Amino acid sequence: TASQAYLTDGVGTVLGEDASLLYCTSTHLTDFAGINVPTSKEELDMQVSAVLARRVNTFSAVTAATALSDINLDVIAENSVIYGLVLGLSSVCALCVGLLSWLDYHARLRHLRN
Repeated sequence: TASQAYLTDGVGTVLGEDASLLYCTSTHLTDFAGINVPTSKEELDMQVSAVLARRVNTFSAVTAATALSDINLDVIAENSVIYGLVLGLSSVCALCVGLLSWLDYHARLRHLRN
């Protein structure tokens, strides 16, 4: 039925730089999971090397700018509790990072003085 269909609004795919990976993208708060199975020894070596070099696919500044440039206020209004929760938790996290950085800085100063 129509109510059981997945919506594709705001969802897309992007081919990776070396054309061996396909990334799922979204302009809303949906998590995606995928499995990338190497098809050759070279691909496996490349993936293992990337993990060992700690090159992990993360939310980049470009991705953030793209997501923030396409804000749909109607979607935010429909999901205000979720957006409020995410914004609130992000704010608490940022405050904790700032506080802990300040505490660490002063602890290092005390250590250097002694």
